[in-house]
Amino acid sequence: LEPSRSVEKTKYQTFTASGSTNNERSINYWKNNNTAYPKLQNMINGMRAVEDVNGKIQIGDKRYKMERFFVESRVFTAPTHYLFPILNSEIQKSPSLGQNPGW
Repeated sequence: LEPSRSVEKTKYQTFTASGSTNNERSINYWKNNNTAYPKLQNMINGMRAVEDVNGKIQIGDKRYKMERFFVESRVFTAPTHYLFPILNSEIQKSPSLGQNPGW
C-alpha cells in the first residue's frame, strides 16, 4: 500500500527511518500484554441509532447519532479459552482423542 498524500508519505518515511517495523510493534504489544487476547477481557458493546437533532447521520428529514449499549461481559479463562471444545461425536469416533483442557 503506497501512501498517496504528501502528509501520509512524510509519516511513512518518518516511521521507516526510525527503524520501526510492524513486527517490532506487534512483539512489543504482546510483551506488554502477556495475557491471551487482552482486549477480550472487556465487556461487549453494541451500537444503535438514536434520533438526535444534532446527530451526524441524516436519513430523510431525521438526524441520528450512534449510541453504545452494553451487551454482555466476557472474561478470558485459561486454559479453557485457549482451545475450542471437541465435538462429542468426534470423540465417540476416536475415543483416544480426548477433550481439550477445561471442556
